[in-house]
Amino acid sequence: MVGWVKLFSIHGYRETDNDGLEDGFERIAIYGKSPDRPEHVARQKASGVWVSKLGKGKDIEHTLAGLEGELYGRVEKIMKRKCKDGRRVLE
Repeated sequence: MVGWVKLFSIHGYRETDNDGLEDGFERIAIYGKSPDRPEHVARQKASGVWVSKLGKGKDIEHTLAGLEGELYGRVEKIMKRKCKDGRRVLE
């Protein structure tokens, strides 16, 4: 997990405990089977809905808890960064 946190930190993300929608910020959630085994990353859309890419051209919307389970584990970290020029990078 430490490597993924460092990678996202390079891109301006900081750890947070808040998974709610916050104006001017974009969030990611890192899922893992343990704190040492990251498996997946989801991002929060401007609507507050979480979205994940599950293959080429396959995006799904979900709740954070809705993706937890045997395949991806559970949410281990939430990170956020300030939107650049007030806009999200991806939407």
